[in-house]
Amino acid sequence: MEQLNFQPQTPTAFLLRSARVFVDRIAVIDGDREQVLVSHPAVLEAAVVAAPDDIWGEIPVAFVTLKDGASVAETALVEHVRFTLAHYKVPKRFVFDSLPKTNTGKVQKHLLRARLQQPNAVESTAR
Repeated sequence: MEQLNFQPQTPTAFLLRSARVFVDRIAVIDGDREQVLVSHPAVLEAAVVAAPDDIWGEIPVAFVTLKDGASVAETALVEHVRFTLAHYKVPKRFVFDSLPKTNTGKVQKHLLRARLQQPNAVESTAR
């Protein structure tokens, strides 16, 4: 019997369902938007999660932590992301707050999604 050896040329990446947002049936990976948001000079860290939407199915919502003493208008962040990414990848809402993390420093996105379910979740006008 012949033995097969599998040696991938590139690292294999596994994408969890929770790492994607489906905007009008198009899967969008969160990491793209997060990297672009963090590249803004006023942004310390960012995380993007999906929120249910009646029209689009899901919309991307960005949770953003600003650097100490920094301030930025939401419209400036929208323009910053639009300059680099396609229009459907731009977050539709922004929440400016600190990000919940585990002891090892990983962002707890399930807690961010839970925040969006609260009735007093911050709304934004960027659409």
